[in-house]
Amino acid sequence: MKLGANLNARNKDGETPIFTTVDNDVKLLIIEHGADLTVRNSKGKAVMETAKEKGPLRREALRKTIQSPNERK
Repeated sequence: MKLGANLNARNKDGETPIFTTVDNDVKLLIIEHGADLTVRNSKGKAVMETAKEKGPLRREALRKTIQSPNERK
């Protein structure tokens, strides 16, 4: 990111790093650096939709990650 990485660059499936990053600390970091949370992949699905498909734990982890610091407590 310090070198200017595009946090909203898409892969062949239209997904940005917020879709593909597994580690919640990394998700938080890219969110803090301007990742677009409203983006949809090539199938028209939003980040939370794809997280839900990967299981309730993944969706809950993403939900907690995108909350403000005060809401995470």
